[in-house]
Amino acid sequence: MPTKIEEIHEEVHKRLTAKEQKYTRSRRKLVEVLAHETAPVTLPEIVSNNPELVSSSAYRNLDVLSECKVISKIVSEGHSHFELAEPFKEHHHHLICITCGLVIDIELDADTEQTIDKSLSKKAKKLKFKPVDHTLELHGYCSNCT
Repeated sequence: MPTKIEEIHEEVHKRLTAKEQKYTRSRRKLVEVLAHETAPVTLPEIVSNNPELVSSSAYRNLDVLSECKVISKIVSEGHSHFELAEPFKEHHHHLICITCGLVIDIELDADTEQTIDKSLSKKAKKLKFKPVDHTLELHGYCSNCT
């Protein structure tokens, strides 16, 4: 997993180039913003904290970055949240509030992850499906909405 922002930029550049996309200044800024976020963020949050980014351009660039597997888009209750994708960020899952759309990152211990992987792989094998990775989303109510 790339840890330094320079390493992240290098890998993002490779992924974009492989899809015949350019690593523009705006895309670079979006990657930097998401690299410094501790939780998934919405487009309005990205733009409000970074006035040099324009909403319409940022949204188009987020789509390109998503298509190139640089970022992940989490949709919750009509809100889209964005974060760096694996391997730019540690493997994790999400708690999603079904009232306000809040998205919270959670990491599970290694034993739990291993149990989940084994169970999913077993089911996938029965269905002749080859898994690559997994994400889990737990939908419910955050502390503000209960």
